[in-house]
Amino acid sequence: MSTPMDALPRPKTGRLLNVARFAMSPLRSLEQWERLGEIVHVPMVGADFLLLTDPEQIGEMLLDRERNFVKDGYTRELGRVLGQGLLTSEGEVWRAHRQLAAHAFTPKRIKSYTEKMVARGAALERRLREGERIDLHRAMFEVTLEIVGDTLFDADVSGDAADVGHALEVITEFFATSVEAYLRLPHSWKTPNVVRLDRATQVVDRVLDRIIIERTASGRDHGDLLSALLKARDERGKGLSRRQLRDEAITLFLAGHETTAITLANAFYLLARHPFERGKLERELDEVLGGKLPTADDVPRLQAADRIVTETLRLYPTVWCMGREMAHDAELFGVRIPKGTQVLGSQWLVHRSERFFEDAHRFVPDRWKDGLEKRLPKFAYFPFGGGARICIGNHFAKLEAILLLATLAQRVRFEVDRAEQLRFRPSVTLRPAKTIAATVARRIPARRPERDFARL
Repeated sequence: MSTPMDALPRPKTGRLLNVARFAMSPLRSLEQWERLGEIVHVPMVGADFLLLTDPEQIGEMLLDRERNFVKDGYTRELGRVLGQGLLTSEGEVWRAHRQLAAHAFTPKRIKSYTEKMVARGAALERRLREGERIDLHRAMFEVTLEIVGDTLFDADVSGDAADVGHALEVITEFFATSVEAYLRLPHSWKTPNVVRLDRATQVVDRVLDRIIIERTASGRDHGDLLSALLKARDERGKGLSRRQLRDEAITLFLAGHETTAITLANAFYLLARHPFERGKLERELDEVLGGKLPTADDVPRLQAADRIVTETLRLYPTVWCMGREMAHDAELFGVRIPKGTQVLGSQWLVHRSERFFEDAHRFVPDRWKDGLEKRLPKFAYFPFGGGARICIGNHFAKLEAILLLATLAQRVRFEVDRAEQLRFRPSVTLRPAKTIAATVARRIPARRPERDFARL
């Protein structure tokens, strides 16, 4: 016998206060709601939330294949900027785009990007000076933005980095804090926040449009993601339109640089806090690389680096919550759920659950040593989502993070003051709420083979 949603555990606060608290502190709100039960009904303005905390139920939501769900309202709101890209489109439109975009993420294509990733990481390493104070997040954002330009468009966007970086901050801030995004006000209402968003989007669009026009005219395969998208054809021989190219490009542009940048900044912060783990990483890098630049062929032997990235994504998942909206009234999870309900599953909650991870709030990379991921219940660890709509760039992102971590950690340590704490302002991703000041400390690898950074 199914349970009506109104009979489920719920917070004692009213709809308006629930919206306000979630907008101001979404992570704390999720943690408070989780304590109420396995499935929690959260009354909200506009559409109620149904919070799932069990991996099996989250899997049922993500693997549903659109029988009962459509994209949640917040994700649809991203269409203000992303148009009908992979993240926001649905149904046949999404399936057609996914099939075309998959050509850009084949193992062969991804492997071909690794030299550009490492070259940018090495260039950053060479710029860093002993004792220099840097903004750790800013440094990682800049290098991953350059890599997106190289691998996505075969274009040097470093000259546009300041303008594009500021524009991306405005865009993500809008979706993190604005009333317009949370209440999904009509796009035609040109409030000051919306005007700022539109201007920021135009900055990114100008850069992307210029590159797409130049690339379309040349007709040459540059070996990058944009070339793969331009060449891709569906079973009817049809490719992407100019607008579709723009929507996919801006989606990959935003997702492709910010998620890896946040993961790397968090990883270096955690290593500064855990010098024993940092020492294990450095010993591995000295043994495997001996001072040379890493390649894709080295990655299988960079086990400590892999575990550090995996554990960082567990503790601080850049995709911190996923949602779907009920397409119609239905009975799921033993609950009668009305149409329009926003059903949520949170990586932030599940990844930090003591049900699945011993000492879940501690940074323990070696927990992944003996095949833990295979033993976990499905969707107890899902940093890139799951199901048919799993992040198309998950292998790209993981490879990039491991290679940049290895490239930088060979020759640089980032020391962080004891007073520095990670603070987040969740938006589309788990964005930092403040800068992390770090001091650069140079190190010398144990061996220096012929192929060295200086030869890049």
